[in-house]
Amino acid sequence: YPLKSYIYIYFHMEKQKLIVYFSSLSVCGGVETFAKIFIKQMHKHYDITFVYCIDKGNSTKEIEEFVPVEKYRGQELFCDIFLSLTSYGIRCDTVTAQVKILMVHANYSSPHLIDYSPDIIGKYDSFVAVSDSSAKGFKERYGIMPDVIYNLVDV
Repeated sequence: YPLKSYIYIYFHMEKQKLIVYFSSLSVCGGVETFAKIFIKQMHKHYDITFVYCIDKGNSTKEIEEFVPVEKYRGQELFCDIFLSLTSYGIRCDTVTAQVKILMVHANYSSPHLIDYSPDIIGKYDSFVAVSDSSAKGFKERYGIMPDVIYNLVDV
């Protein structure tokens, strides 16, 4: 195809549907900050919907500036990419996605963290950690080495 055709195709492509899920939002935690910055930076590139279970600090208001926000009540979710910032509060069998990604935000070498059950781990296609130490701890506990993408910086 001539360059003009590629340019037309690029600007008329449908954005992939991305659901970003988090179980329990508080006012200013690390995961909440990641979600807000990620959505702010990526909403122009993806058709994002933010799905949550509990909002303890009215944090969804900032996210609603960029994308639709939906409370999870056990409903079926359909998307191209499912990005879970936690595995708590959602049944993966209610999610239909081409790719399911679990973000690892904690250092799993700590004995105080609750274990993911093997059936939850098995429902994800990919794992991404926000630091080398969280990736290492996850590998030690589950035998899976996540890719590392460091926390985003708001610009």
